[in-house]
Amino acid sequence: MKLVLTAILLTCGAMSAYAQSGSSSVQGAVTDSTGAVIQGASVVLTNAATGVALNAVTDGSGNYSFPTVQPGTYGLMASKDGFASYRISQFTVTVGQRASLNATLSASSTETVEVNASGLTNLLDSESNDLGTVIGPRSVNQLPLANRNFLQLGLLSGATQPTSGAAASSTSQTGHDDVSINIAGNQPDFTLYVVNGLQTLGSRAGNTSLNLSVGAIDQFEVHYGFFMPDLGPNPGIVDVVTKSGGNKIHGEVFEFVRNNQMQSRDFFNVDATGRPTAPGPYHLNQFGFDFGGPILHDKLFYFVNYEGYRRTTSNVQNATTPTAAMFGGDFTNTGVTIYDPATYNPATGQRSPFPGNKIPDARISQNIKGLLKYYTAGPTLTTNNVVGTPKATYKSDQFMGKIDYSINAANQIFAQGNWLNSPVVNPGLFPGQGTSFPLDTELVNIGWNSTIGSNKVNVLRLGGIRDSVYSQGVSVNGIQTQLGIQGTADVNGVPAISFANGGWSGFGTSTGLIGNLDNVYQLQDSFNWLHGNHQIKFGADIAYLRTIQSSANANARGAFNFNGNFTAQFAPGGLTPVAGTGSSFADFLLGDLNTGQSIGMPRTHLRWTTAQPYVQDTWKVTPNLTLPTLPSPGTAPPRPIPAVQTRIWSTASTSPRASPPSPRWDRPIPRSIR
Repeated sequence: MKLVLTAILLTCGAMSAYAQSGSSSVQGAVTDSTGAVIQGASVVLTNAATGVALNAVTDGSGNYSFPTVQPGTYGLMASKDGFASYRISQFTVTVGQRASLNATLSASSTETVEVNASGLTNLLDSESNDLGTVIGPRSVNQLPLANRNFLQLGLLSGATQPTSGAAASSTSQTGHDDVSINIAGNQPDFTLYVVNGLQTLGSRAGNTSLNLSVGAIDQFEVHYGFFMPDLGPNPGIVDVVTKSGGNKIHGEVFEFVRNNQMQSRDFFNVDATGRPTAPGPYHLNQFGFDFGGPILHDKLFYFVNYEGYRRTTSNVQNATTPTAAMFGGDFTNTGVTIYDPATYNPATGQRSPFPGNKIPDARISQNIKGLLKYYTAGPTLTTNNVVGTPKATYKSDQFMGKIDYSINAANQIFAQGNWLNSPVVNPGLFPGQGTSFPLDTELVNIGWNSTIGSNKVNVLRLGGIRDSVYSQGVSVNGIQTQLGIQGTADVNGVPAISFANGGWSGFGTSTGLIGNLDNVYQLQDSFNWLHGNHQIKFGADIAYLRTIQSSANANARGAFNFNGNFTAQFAPGGLTPVAGTGSSFADFLLGDLNTGQSIGMPRTHLRWTTAQPYVQDTWKVTPNLTLPTLPSPGTAPPRPIPAVQTRIWSTASTSPRASPPSPRWDRPIPRSIR
């Protein structure tokens, strides 16, 4: 029987807790054939890929523990003078698993009992009470994935589903495919993403800011349910372990290509004459390599991965625009009479028409002439007279390098670096129209596992991640300054121009910069102590975050509307335009707008520190019964209750630039400013 004592657990501050995962554990007991415990037995755990061996000695209760091991294939040998050795080989330890493996030594000094598990993951996980689904290396490598997105593998868990509907509004701001999933019915920004023990969660949209290449992933697990304190308070975790090198060189070079040679035509895509149009260009090219191997046999190993992604897609888009003659001010063949607003007579309330129904070139605004370069004239005055297939591009490059070094049997270290650059551009039909989604992430992760004696292990993780995720209108740097447009919050794009009458399509994009730039520095340390029937773990997670948030910029570049009232004739005694007079496009040429607005917000600089100490104790009361309880200080002995977490307090400090977050006890505090 085990009693899990959750002594101290802190809630998160403005960001989620930083789960100390990415590793597994192996523990058990050594007994003789009568069931009596054997003290002082030697237990050796050997990684089959690297040959790195870890050593432990059973304590007075016959227990041993390897509290931190990397997922992989192992062999274990238990021995004691006067007893036959016990060896089990080729068993698999999965990510996040707390595997139990007991050994029985028979009274013989000349025999060895050997069991070959053939790589099967058949070990009991009786040391943990969280739920989850492990996605192993074979699934990662062999299952077909659209665009090789590793989060699709997470959907193999029965507790997950794609982010959709209103819940996807935040992650859709990233412009990237499948950057979050829902776990156990919780909101998507309550899912924590962990890579080798460090979190990679965006502060604004709740997305994974490092969408790893499938070629870099060894395995991962989707956790849900009740967690021990070292995993933090999030109700769902995607726990990823990347590949490492071994004593043998392994690698691959790959390329995947898709194009429109077999793509069917969209029934609704037609040109101006109603004739069907051929499918637009579609091209997807995904390529890369990954290699791992030894630098020093049984000691030092490397692994490198690169993946490039290029996708070009297009859809037929239609628009109705004025003709080239109208761009020059000639409205003679439009069927609409335009009046000169400068000739307004207050006495009669009337205006005089432009001579010849043409606006003189000198009267056309110079600013408007500059904007016309970002609009396209139609060949004739017909509906949908401009047809195009603008190409949306998705370009991504990512690289990972990892070094693992076994200094000796008591000390192992690793260092890892990741870089991802993945801009997406979805252009409109006209120049300077559309939306772009820049994304750039860098991760540095360093770890040190240190064995102190036969029953104590310290685990240190140190790292940082820089995550830049934005959406904005397609940029034309300094265009508004060049044209003399003043008063907007973002001058680096064509403002949104719309026409209230005439049926003309608008152009430009009003959206400025929206998103966040995060710099997160993380320090995690945990000390594991096997003391009799108690496996005690205590440590702390400390994180310092600096973030720059760009918000409320949906109309930062300006939204200007023209309605034709300035070039219309009014009915006598009122302000009602006479039918067949005035043109919103003529108003535009004159620079006489109906309404205009620009709404923007300066960048917000936030910074805070979260500190989360914890203590946890796994107590084996008897070998065959597990009882999770939560003791209350100063009360009677604990009674069985549902597996839930106790959150005692939160410590979070912020700079004067930002207000400190307020603790909530029902769920993690939201991580975004929306």
